[in-house]
Amino acid sequence: MADDRRPVSHELLTQLQIVAVAGCLFVILYACRFWASGDVVRIATVGMLIAASSLLAGFLTGFIFGIPRVVSDISGGVQANDNLIEISNWLTKILVGVGLIELSVIPGKLWALAARLESGLRPAQCAGNGTCTDLATGAQAAALAIVIFYFTFGFLWGYIWTRIYFERDLGAKVAQLKREKVELKQDKEATDLVLAAELSINNGQLDDAMRAVEKLLRNDPRDGRAVMTKGRILKREATQAADPEIRQNLLQQALDCAKKAVELMPGIAAPIYNKACYEALLGTDRAEVLLNLEEAFRLDPTLRKTAPDDSDLDSLREDADFIALVNAKQSP
Repeated sequence: MADDRRPVSHELLTQLQIVAVAGCLFVILYACRFWASGDVVRIATVGMLIAASSLLAGFLTGFIFGIPRVVSDISGGVQANDNLIEISNWLTKILVGVGLIELSVIPGKLWALAARLESGLRPAQCAGNGTCTDLATGAQAAALAIVIFYFTFGFLWGYIWTRIYFERDLGAKVAQLKREKVELKQDKEATDLVLAAELSINNGQLDDAMRAVEKLLRNDPRDGRAVMTKGRILKREATQAADPEIRQNLLQQALDCAKKAVELMPGIAAPIYNKACYEALLGTDRAEVLLNLEEAFRLDPTLRKTAPDDSDLDSLREDADFIALVNAKQSP
């Protein structure tokens, strides 16, 4: 049976939020002590501001301490920007070092801070009045309690939030960057193989070209570039075949590759143009060939200049519709 309980850290985060609300209630109760003075709202507001400031300072400190490390990828490539992590490490060492050195001074500094805040936590008529010493001392203690309570709470909240959410999001970002890096590497390898195959075709080394393409297709059978290049290799082999039956069979395989490349590379002119060329070599219906050529010309008008000299289209060389299609102006 699956365990649907949330992690302890999530539960603790929820409990801390409840504690924060309880702390606000205590601030309000403290302010209500001075109901008769009419300064309840002011005292409660000041207390809340002190609490919010301490909470923010504690949260930022907890965030700095909680930022996770990112292991560097020594293989190079795209990596996450870890400047914030370096700053966190630097500030953490400074805070800990200064805190240990000034440990004996910290209580006095905190009490001095509370002394500056206490006037906002007691009735206005007591400000500067020597007869209100007890109220001033009580307000100073209240200010110190609020600062310590909410700074500690903020630290825990910031640390836990960072370890739960920031670490999760940072991990997701790093994983995404790694995936993108792998995809870029794979795309580069695929491009290199296609270029190698094209070079081999131009040099007449059809066996080498086919080996490069087959290697790429084993890695990714849906690589449209590789499928299209395989069709070109098969067409070249067909033109070199002496047996008409073998020639027709190779041309049909080339046409099948072109059709598949059209599906894998929608909106690209090259596989559509190749499809038309192979259909022309096979003696397919002239209307089908012209329709594919028209679509290829629409996607890539520069092919109009290539088609008249393309030997694959020799069967259409004197065709009036073909000539009109080649010489037609591109629609605006």
